[in-house]
Amino acid sequence: MNRRPVIFGVGAAAIVALALVLAFTGNNAEAGTGPIIAEANGVPIYQSFADSRVAGVDSIHGDIEETLGADWRTFILKTLVDDVIMRQEAERRSLEVSSDDLDEKVEEVKRQVGTDQDFDAWLTQNGMDLA
Repeated sequence: MNRRPVIFGVGAAAIVALALVLAFTGNNAEAGTGPIIAEANGVPIYQSFADSRVAGVDSIHGDIEETLGADWRTFILKTLVDDVIMRQEAERRSLEVSSDDLDEKVEEVKRQVGTDQDFDAWLTQNGMDLA
């Protein structure tokens, strides 16, 4: 069985996910506030990161427990840890995401949120911008 296409597909998806992570959350652990709730490979994960992730899920999908299930807190923390690991691995491999890929993913998120005005409000609500 040839696993290369599956691995490539997963790798490509991870790169696009990384682009969104970097675009929407930045790459600076110092930007976090509140208590440190976890650490991933030496990088602190702040309560404010979890709060922003919860607000983002809630603003797009509604009730977080209904969307992610009763174990949503663990899921949110796991995604934050995964973000750190993906960012570090991309840096280690010197991977870059093209602006076209990033623009495509931003447009996909905009479609999920609704209008451009809804998207701007969602970004503001979650303490993000496209700068």
